[in-house]
Amino acid sequence: MLDGVRLMVDQVGVSVGDAAVMASTNPAILLGATDRGRLQIDARADLIVLSRTLELKAVFIGGRELA
Repeated sequence: MLDGVRLMVDQVGVSVGDAAVMASTNPAILLGATDRGRLQIDARADLIVLSRTLELKAVFIGGRELA
């Protein structure tokens, strides 16, 4: 999915924010997963941290960073 985000940003010209919604919020909505795909209270804290160049810096699952 990260490669898809990079493609949308680098080659299509979509903003990073819009690409993030396309890769997280929209699929969660489609699957009916109301506790995922967004940053809000009571949502599951699964997220990634990216650098400005869209390189993976950290991964969090359920609010805990993976080593």
